[in-house]
Amino acid sequence: LDVLERVTWRPAQLLGLAGEGYGRLQPGGPADLTVLRWTEEPYLLRDSTGEVLQAPRLEPLYTVRAGHLVPCVPWRGVAA
Repeated sequence: LDVLERVTWRPAQLLGLAGEGYGRLQPGGPADLTVLRWTEEPYLLRDSTGEVLQAPRLEPLYTVRAGHLVPCVPWRGVAA
């Protein structure tokens, strides 16, 4: 669950948005969220030193903004 906090609550705190309900789901909150799918499809990542590693990736399935479903763009790989 630490990873969830790092991509939800902590960024909201750093951006000064936690007081407005961002970073968590609660009644009356902004209801912004993304549903992701964990894939085992190999994906190559390059770090800041140029090292390449293979990892699974998260693919966006649904996005909800202000309580409304927003279409997701299908994954097309990294833009060149």
